[in-house]
Amino acid sequence: MRTLSLVLALLGLSACSSAPTESTPAADTAVPAALQGLWYWTGTQSTRASVMAADPARYTLQIAADGSVQVRADCNNGRSSAELTADAIRFGPVGLTKMGCAADTQDRQFLDDLAAAERQRLDQGRWLIELGGSRGTMQFAREPSARLRTP
Repeated sequence: MRTLSLVLALLGLSACSSAPTESTPAADTAVPAALQGLWYWTGTQSTRASVMAADPARYTLQIAADGSVQVRADCNNGRSSAELTADAIRFGPVGLTKMGCAADTQDRQFLDDLAAAERQRLDQGRWLIELGGSRGTMQFAREPSARLRTP
């Protein structure tokens, strides 16, 4: 029994050792630095109609270098992920809280558009996300006071 206690104690000490370990090289960031940070949805523009975000501060994406995404869809908050390759983008499923938002909510439009994201690009300080099926283009800006730009 005493030998077993001694072995366990030595194993415990070796686990806490401060000996140097082999370092792993840093992985390439999944998201370019220019896209990282907080983005406010200003609206979605299509050939049929434009939907302006009533309050861009209620619809945001916070993009991290590793591709994790904090989502605010009106009164609900959640998480997702973004996969970027060249100019393509795909968002993973969005897990959100389930609060009941005000009658003027645009959360369905915002979330449906994110689910349809296919391509992305930066243009004059705006982040443009093109939607599949010719549904239009979501526009994001760095400041909450920004408004949807129309051609």
